[in-house]
Amino acid sequence: MRVSQQMRVRWPLSANGRLAVVASNHVFLQVNTPAGATRGLDNWAFAGVDRTLARRARVEAGYLNLYTRGSNGRASSHIMSIALVVSR
Repeated sequence: MRVSQQMRVRWPLSANGRLAVVASNHVFLQVNTPAGATRGLDNWAFAGVDRTLARRARVEAGYLNLYTRGSNGRASSHIMSIALVVSR
């Protein structure tokens, strides 16, 4: 079983709000130890920009840091992330 919490902030940079700075932090807590899992916290931190393409679609690009723990200890991954976000 895993519990997670995400906090996300978006600051518009343009008057029409189509360009914005975004930041988020997503914390995962593994509360049991099924096969292949380790108890403890994982953290995903993101900072970047987003551009609105249409009413329900935008592109986000930025830096994602994944701090995870596994059977061989803790690891930090540095990722350039580009995502298409579509909402209903």
